[in-house]
Parts: sequence; structure tokens; C-alpha cells
Amino acid sequence: MRRSLTITLLLLTLLLDGCSSGGPVREPAAEQPEAGREAPETSLPAPHEVQAAEVRPAEEPTPPEIGYHEAVRQISRLYPSELQPLILRGRIPIILHDLDNDHHPEGLSPGVPAQGIDSTKMIRLGDSARLFQEDNEPVAFSLLVFANNRGNFRRLTVLDLGEHVVFENLRSTALYADRLLPVIITVSFQSVEGREAELLVFDNGSGQPRCRLALAETLSSQYRLADIDGNGMTDLLVIEKAMEEGTGLETFLTWHRWNGRSFVEYRTRNVVRNLNAFLASATELLLAGEIRDAVGFLLEPSNLRALRRRGWSDQKILIHIMGLEEVGLEEFPALREVIFPPLLEDPFTAADDGELSLVITYRMIDLNGTSYIAKARLYMLPNPFIDRQFAFSASLD
Repeated sequence: MRRSLTITLLLLTLLLDGCSSGGPVREPAAEQPEAGREAPETSLPAPHEVQAAEVRPAEEPTPPEIGYHEAVRQISRLYPSELQPLILRGRIPIILHDLDNDHHPEGLSPGVPAQGIDSTKMIRLGDSARLFQEDNEPVAFSLLVFANNRGNFRRLTVLDLGEHVVFENLRSTALYADRLLPVIITVSFQSVEGREAELLVFDNGSGQPRCRLALAETLSSQYRLADIDGNGMTDLLVIEKAMEEGTGLETFLTWHRWNGRSFVEYRTRNVVRNLNAFLASATELLLAGEIRDAVGFLLEPSNLRALRRRGWSDQKILIHIMGLEEVGLEEFPALREVIFPPLLEDPFTAADDGELSLVITYRMIDLNGTSYIAKARLYMLPNPFIDRQFAFSASLD
């Protein structure tokens, strides 16, 4: 036993001396275990493993992430002499977003002229009351883009945003739900007529937008950024109102989709004309007394399935969605007349969750001459460009 221990210590000494000197180490022949005995386990690393551990390079330290305050500190120094950063409520509006996929966010910040705008006037640039004051001269706004080289900003581009009276906000919106780029930047301003906005789409670190659009919101025009068809891509919806012969004040919906270079017109839809046509078809089905066909037409399919899973009959569903429970009806009557009010303009209003709906009051007269006045809720589907544009509310919540 003592002789075996002495040999083992000698081999370890030779091995360690060889590793420390960097010279070659001649490995002794492996000792064969005796019959019936297992070879002893060892926790010592092999020589090539020891050398590999010694030559592994140290990891390069990662620069600290840039936050708002550090971005403000650097960006404030980089404005050209003729411009100064916009300051509202004690803060400089800044968007930090990685535009070149290097994991270091670039900076975007609005600027105003350095001359003629003191701290008092600066505060008023965000006050809507300025729209109606005498000294409400418009101000030239710019959007400055700053490149970020591993935590160090430099001025990249100055984009002219035109002259405006009141700044509203600076926002970013992901164009794709699962990607950082492209990104939509909107800079909006209040106007006497409503709102003016610049929409810019950035998809690289050049500082130049891939696409740029001027948008406006007035009494007759609105815009909305939303994923209309649920495919994970942000769309641009433009809503315009205009007089149309035979209809009244019509609302036109225009769906613009991103094609890789710009937002282009994809589909259009009327609201008032189509809603009146929907109510005319609903009237025909209710007068015909075809209850199953009626609920299939009046309800969005997923809501209809949900009510049927509750065990509701089509009769009960129709009573429910038409608001006839409130007038004491338990069965849908045979009808002589259904009167929905004629709609001469878009009647929908937006709820807090963005749903466009209205409560419509209508009248029914049964075969016995009994008249019923009831209320029901109608809404326009989030994607109004598919075959079904409108539906009655199932009130499932």
C-alpha cells in the first residue's frame, strides 16, 4: 500500500511540473486494475483540459444600458447652435429605440429654434390654450436623431417637421408585434381644426425614415394605428366623412397596409350605406320569423356559439339580443312590421376599449297590432373590411 501511494504522488508531481513549465508531459501507461476490481475514479482534470482553461480569454465587459437621464445628459450637448431641445413639464421628450440592431438604443428628440423661445414661451408650447391666444405664431419644429456607439451618442440627422402652434406628443409603435424593427414614430401637434401629425417609419440606423406621411384629424377626417386583421402587423386606418347623394353624411374607411416600403391603400368600406343595408336585411329576417337564420345573421359567430354553449335556445337568444326582455316578452312574436330609424350619418361612438357601438331604439308591431318599443346594441367589428361588418351585441360580460 505504501509503495503504491509513493508511486501515485510521484506521478502527480511530474504532471504538475509539466503543466507549470509549459513543457511536454509524457503520460505513464494506464495502470490496469486487478481482476475483480474496478478502476478507481479520479476528479483530476486531464492535461489538455487544464491548458484550455488557462488560455480562455476573459469576456469583454458590456457597456451599461443607456437610460433616460443619461440620454438627456448627452443629447442636450449635441444640439446644433441654432436649435434647443423641447422641454415640457420639466422633461425633454425622448424615444430610445435600437434602430440598427446593435443592442444600443438610438435617441429621437424634438427640437425648436434656440432664438426667440425663452423658458416662458417654451412652457406654452405644450398648452392647448395657446391655439386661441393672439400671440400664437407657429414655431418651426425638428426631430433630431442621435446615433449610439456603445453608449456614446452623436448627432445623426435633423428632420424638419414644419411649423406648428402646440406640441402634443412623441410616440413609438411597433410595426410588427414580434420585431423591434421597423418602428413607427409619430409626432403630433394640436391645431385649431384638431390634430396634425407626422408619421415616420425607421428600419435602419441611417437616421432617415423609410416612409414619411403627413396625417390630420379634423371634424371630417381621423386616423388610427391598429392591427386590423390580427396578423401581428400594425395597419393605418383612415376615416373620412363626406356628403354622398342618397345617403347623407357618409363615412369612408380606408385600410392602409405596410408593404415593406410604405403604407399603401388596401381596401375601402362605407359605413352609413352598409349599416342601413344591414338593418334592412335584419328587418326581412325578423318579419319572416326564421329565428335560426335571424340569429345567425344578427350575431357574430363566436358570440352565437358562446350563447348556445350556455344551453340557450335560438328563441331565447333572439329575445336577448333584441332587448325584448325589457318589454316583457318571453317568446318572439309573429310580426307585421319592424321599424329601425333611418341613419343619415355615422352613429357609432368609441368606448374605452376602442369598440365602436351604438344603442338603437326601434319599434315592432305584431300581427295583433300590439306595438313594442325596444333598445338593442349594435357594434362594428374590429375588422370592418371582412364580409360581416356589423353585429348585434350578445352582452356576454
